[in-house]
Amino acid sequence: MDLLFAIQDDVLKQKEQEAVNYFSHVQELREIILTTRPARDVVATLKVRCISAERLNGCRGNRVTGIDSMGCVDWERRVRELRDIVAITVWDDSTAFRQRNIDFRPGAVYVLHQVDYLGFHDGIANGTVHYEVNNAYKIREVSPPLSKLK
Repeated sequence: MDLLFAIQDDVLKQKEQEAVNYFSHVQELREIILTTRPARDVVATLKVRCISAERLNGCRGNRVTGIDSMGCVDWERRVRELRDIVAITVWDDSTAFRQRNIDFRPGAVYVLHQVDYLGFHDGIANGTVHYEVNNAYKIREVSPPLSKLK
């Protein structure tokens, strides 16, 4: 019974962190990473506009590059500034080996829940998330691509 309560407490802690750590601006995410140096088990929810997505070598995931969810007016300038970019590795669901699980469309806005391993790589904020085929809520498109990003 103690094990059940421990698992329940861990799940509640994770849900609380996710509710508190909701970011729609890359600069806010960077500040949190710089000031708190989050541990591996700290999760966040990110809302970003996809500017590019590429398949990783080995066919096990995608690298999604994004900016602020509202950042669309002068996005070419923003792409040149590392502080405005976030790189998220979306690992494929393990049940669908060598199959792309989700197609990220440049210009669309996505909400990614349970992003972990938050940190920096070459000056760019980054994190990882595992796609789950049976959980449409975890990674979802909330706004279609703009007809023109410029």
